[in-house]
Amino acid sequence: MNSGLMDSLIQVQTPTYTNSAYGVAVKPSGYSTVKNIWARIQYNGGSEAMAADKREYRETASVSVHYIDGNTIGVTDVLYFDSKRWNIKGIQHIGRRQYIKMEVENVS
Repeated sequence: MNSGLMDSLIQVQTPTYTNSAYGVAVKPSGYSTVKNIWARIQYNGGSEAMAADKREYRETASVSVHYIDGNTIGVTDVLYFDSKRWNIKGIQHIGRRQYIKMEVENVS
């Protein structure tokens, strides 16, 4: 892959959890930025559907970045680019520690 195609700066954000009164981690209370990295973004289109009597628009994209330590990005993390928060649906390692390709989804 041509590195010149990685022309979009994205943020990798990890969830921050708060503990309940019983000391059990609950839903994420927010996200904190772990890294800013250059990526290639390929938009795959979107669809519109009804969910719980509410209209949702789902947009998907493929995001490719240079290899980073395998523990740096996980499916619980989110990516922030194009003024939107994108959930990571899948992570694929390409080549021998060359690239990471992520399938992401934005629901609005």
